[in-house]
Amino acid sequence: MSGKAKILGAVLAAAAAVLFFVLKHGTPVPQKDGPGGAMEDSVRSEIQGAASILNKDAPKKMDEATTLLRADAGPGLLMTYRYALSGVSGGETELSSLAESSRRPGTGGVCQTGDMRDYMEYGASYRYIYEDSDGKELFRFTVDGSSCLRSDAEKKKTEQ
Repeated sequence: MSGKAKILGAVLAAAAAVLFFVLKHGTPVPQKDGPGGAMEDSVRSEIQGAASILNKDAPKKMDEATTLLRADAGPGLLMTYRYALSGVSGGETELSSLAESSRRPGTGGVCQTGDMRDYMEYGASYRYIYEDSDGKELFRFTVDGSSCLRSDAEKKKTEQ
């Protein structure tokens, strides 16, 4: 399996794990109440709870190349997922290409997950950090509300 295919598989496995978690543990998002209000506190609490639940099983092997190392809540309404990838090597150009080809499906997966997208309306964001087996960061990307708008626009362009 090529490095690009492994990375893409890893990102999709990570997105699937997040989707499974949200569907199993997520709660409906109440109506907006404005910045800094009770809803923002509720989203922050959901993020902290999700990180805690994911970390109970961490590190967790997601597929042959991907291990969820941990999830971190904060600062603010940020959720960070940290993954280790095994068997990935390549130069900076190849890693840049892999990161870009991973960002699109990862962003699309998060943006299509109802609760996650709803939480982004309150300022939540989701960061994905991928490391090699030695702990060296390979790449990262963050999904937030503006990422979803760009993803939606890219999708519409390709459909036309």
